[in-house]
Amino acid sequence: MNGIFALRKERRLSLFAALLMLSTHGTIALAQAPPGSVPWDNATTASELQAAIDQALIDKRIPGASVSIRQGDVRWTSNSGLANVDNGTAPTADTYFGFRSITKSFVTTVILQLAEEGRIGLDDPVGKYVDGVPNGDLITIRQLAQMRSGLFNYTASPAFGEQFGEDPGKAWTAAELLAFAFAEPVQFAPGASYEYSNSNTVLLGEVIAAATGNDWSEEVRRRLTDPLGLSSVIDQGAGTMPAPNAVGYIDLDDGNGPVSLAEFNASGTGASGALVGVIADAERWGKAVGSGELLSKRDFVERLKSFGSIAPDPLSPEYDSYGFGMGEISGFIGHTGNGLGFEALVMYDRANDRTITILINASNPDDPDAPAHLFKELLAILDWTGPAGQIQVAADGTNEVVGAGTVWTGLVSGPFGARAAIYAANGGSAVADGRVTLATLQDYVPAIFVGNDGRVELGLGGDITASPGGDGAFLRAETGTASLVLTDVNIALNGDEVSGTGVDARDNSEAMLTRVKITGSALAGLHAGGDAPAAIEGVGVVIDLTSGDGVWVEPNGTVQLTDSSIDLNGAGSGLHVTGGDGTAELLGTRVDVQTQAAGSFGILAQGDGATVGLDDGSVTTHGANSHAVVLGEGARVDLSGTSVLAYGAAAAAVAAVSIEGAATSRTAYLSVSGSTLAAASGTAVVAAGTDLRFTASNS
Repeated sequence: MNGIFALRKERRLSLFAALLMLSTHGTIALAQAPPGSVPWDNATTASELQAAIDQALIDKRIPGASVSIRQGDVRWTSNSGLANVDNGTAPTADTYFGFRSITKSFVTTVILQLAEEGRIGLDDPVGKYVDGVPNGDLITIRQLAQMRSGLFNYTASPAFGEQFGEDPGKAWTAAELLAFAFAEPVQFAPGASYEYSNSNTVLLGEVIAAATGNDWSEEVRRRLTDPLGLSSVIDQGAGTMPAPNAVGYIDLDDGNGPVSLAEFNASGTGASGALVGVIADAERWGKAVGSGELLSKRDFVERLKSFGSIAPDPLSPEYDSYGFGMGEISGFIGHTGNGLGFEALVMYDRANDRTITILINASNPDDPDAPAHLFKELLAILDWTGPAGQIQVAADGTNEVVGAGTVWTGLVSGPFGARAAIYAANGGSAVADGRVTLATLQDYVPAIFVGNDGRVELGLGGDITASPGGDGAFLRAETGTASLVLTDVNIALNGDEVSGTGVDARDNSEAMLTRVKITGSALAGLHAGGDAPAAIEGVGVVIDLTSGDGVWVEPNGTVQLTDSSIDLNGAGSGLHVTGGDGTAELLGTRVDVQTQAAGSFGILAQGDGATVGLDDGSVTTHGANSHAVVLGEGARVDLSGTSVLAYGAAAAAVAAVSIEGAATSRTAYLSVSGSTLAAASGTAVVAAGTDLRFTASNS
């Protein structure tokens, strides 16, 4: 055992790290499907799949494996090698394996459900729920789930390794595990980097307990495994693994063969890796977590958008990117696991409803990512390697040209923003040499992403076809400024009430738009706002949407439009300004706003610091209950030389209403100069539940 622990210096993943990093003949089971509809209908392909598994077991010194490959209702399965070396038992479909860090995807899904229920906030400091956490007043729940907390990984603690090796049967509590992490220095400021740490998920387990009064595993059972019918999936904890089970091994390649790790107590993995189960339930979970089955669409989309680079941590499990309790490899999303004699992987392809699941009973320190490597081999054999023709302009610290005559598609794998058709960050710039075409492949991925000190200029025209739910351009910088210039560019959106914006300017960003046309369905045509200043300036902007807000401004956002028009043909508001934690300002000169649908608003302003100012423009609404201007508490609207008309039944030109939680103030402010207010209903101005300070001159 001492020889095992000596390997820890070689990599964080060996024995106690290799133990705890958590991350027969082949058989074929076919459902009814047209011949040739899946790759393994070809006998040669099926043989190659089995050969790849067999060779991996030999090369990696792995006793046994269960593998399942599914497309739709059709699956290929293989149970190979030995579940128990001593008695020669082979694995079957009913054999229990350790899931290890796949557990993290369960725990973080519970966290998202609790946030949706309002029982926790993803941006709450963890210290609100758990005492004694270093930087607990700064580290957020979101940062824990995304491995961006900076907390030391307790399984890399020499003190933990020593105690774990000396007393392998010890039953551990979460507090005991976290004490090893808290005794070490934090690795970086919260949110400043990425480092995979089991401490993060153990701590999330404690957050679940604080919010619900139940152990994390009980909430996993109640919310996830019971509703999905995953009857085999349990928290092994300090108990034994149910039978029939594989024995977990480690093989140090020293000629002594595999060594059983059954004596080690699985409670040492806690909420970061204690779940066990059979392969069918692992596969079913892969589809559930990869499709967002147990989350609202809004939460699932935000989870998809959370994928970031793992480059800062060279010892991270092998992913192309990592997000909110999920990893991504080659466009598949899911999780891997490694530790205490087991490694595991379940990955789901949303575009084609495909799942690959791999469970093995070894955690050897020379390849802690064995399932990920086998996964990639299987993808190549299956020819499931993603769409052809992926191409992007990546200006990551470099100056690049966006060539005309090429359809830039973006990528389907990697950090989310870096998949864009044009990506500029870290001082890089991308400038077009002519009229360009962008047509993003993957849903929700922006056509243009501009990050830290990045700059994109499409100054000679262009056509952007956004992916379903994807933005035309997304800007956000943690350092420096993200800058965008678009001239004579058409943006066609395919969004909804959750995602899809023509130009989305977030923290520390600025966009200059000249003669830009935005069409389609959207969350918003333009959006500005965030935790730091964001600004959009537009001249000759045309927004013509079937649904969504024309322009949406949130705290710290400013939008200024000149000689522009907004036409909405579905639900939404032409101009939507939300104050609160910072000012939100929309200024327009010669801006015409028109809405057509019942219940839509020309202007909706709400919250302290929300300001709308229009000069020489017009606001016209059609449809029942479609007020032209709606003010909530704290908002201010200034109209000069502007025509305001509401044509629908029960629609007012101006309505001051109470919007719950919009502001601490009970007063809204309206100033009108040289303007007209008229409504077909006969109600020009109405105030209900909100005090309206109304001043008028020459109107």
